[in-house]
Amino acid sequence: MYENRHAAGRALGKRLSTLKGRDVVVLGLLRGGIPVAFEVARELEAPLYPLLPRKIGAPSDPELAIGAVAQDGTVVLNEALVNLLSVEKKYIDDTVTKERLLIEKRLAGLGEFATLPDLTSKVVILVDDGIATGYTMLAAATSARKARPRQVIIAAPVAPREALRQFSGAADEVVVLSTPYPFFAVGQFYSDFSPVSDEEVNSILAQHASWLRRQRELQGRHGPGAGDASV
Repeated sequence: MYENRHAAGRALGKRLSTLKGRDVVVLGLLRGGIPVAFEVARELEAPLYPLLPRKIGAPSDPELAIGAVAQDGTVVLNEALVNLLSVEKKYIDDTVTKERLLIEKRLAGLGEFATLPDLTSKVVILVDDGIATGYTMLAAATSARKARPRQVIIAAPVAPREALRQFSGAADEVVVLSTPYPFFAVGQFYSDFSPVSDEEVNSILAQHASWLRRQRELQGRHGPGAGDASV
């Protein structure tokens, strides 16, 4: 049980601390993954950006994920479930179009953070507050892989063990602090699982970017050779 997302993020950051000093970019899944990713990025002194994959819900039950779409349009589907439910292609196409419009609308409010940096040859860490079915994370990882990073790491405080198998082709490593059983929902493992607002997301992103700039300025000021009279 985690006190809140920030506490979970600090624990996750400690687990990932061996990556500090490498060329890392932390990507937090909106919205709940951002406070967790903030703590990971702070521990690693790495830049933090948001990702916004969206679930594709079943026609008869929107809460039941039959897949997900990433912000670049990458779509992943649970083909077995799609076939079992006889979901029509038109429904999937229409839902993807609707979700992408929602993604664009949400990204428009993120200002400078709406566009991801160049991920080529980076160590990319995808962070969420937990993994349930895993399809939004799978869409995010599949999308990130297209940018040719050096490594893709999926990281979360909690997830059901059975959901992790699907990441084998999308991620180089999966770091999950706990895989409890039984697993009903991510929120059951948090004392405080309050919704994260857009305002909080924007505040966290701006706060971290400002902090990281100061850290790098200080490192440049006091780095190797600084103040060496022989130079």
